[in-house]
Amino acid sequence: MGDITYIRLQQEFVYLAVLMDVFTRSIRGWHLAQSMEVSLTITALNKGVAKGRPEIHHSDQGGQYAANEYVKLLEEHAVKSSMAEVRQTWQNGYAERLCRTIDAND
Repeated sequence: MGDITYIRLQQEFVYLAVLMDVFTRSIRGWHLAQSMEVSLTITALNKGVAKGRPEIHHSDQGGQYAANEYVKLLEEHAVKSSMAEVRQTWQNGYAERLCRTIDAND
């Protein structure tokens, strides 16, 4: 499961992309960046795939996850893509809960 959140620093915000293994609830890949460009999620995905190929990748419908480059990378690794329906955040609940926990600590 993938999601993006922001972390407030003293002078700025940074963005965190995470990939969570729903079965073990462990973080398989993550990346911090100063922007929400697709490279944020691609780097997290590459880190996650290096630890083992998931069968299914689930995310919300954010542009970073729907980007051609991201979808192509999933296809290259033979990972099936799944996306939550519009405004149905509960369908990405594990990742949303993780991000809410991180957000609560700023």
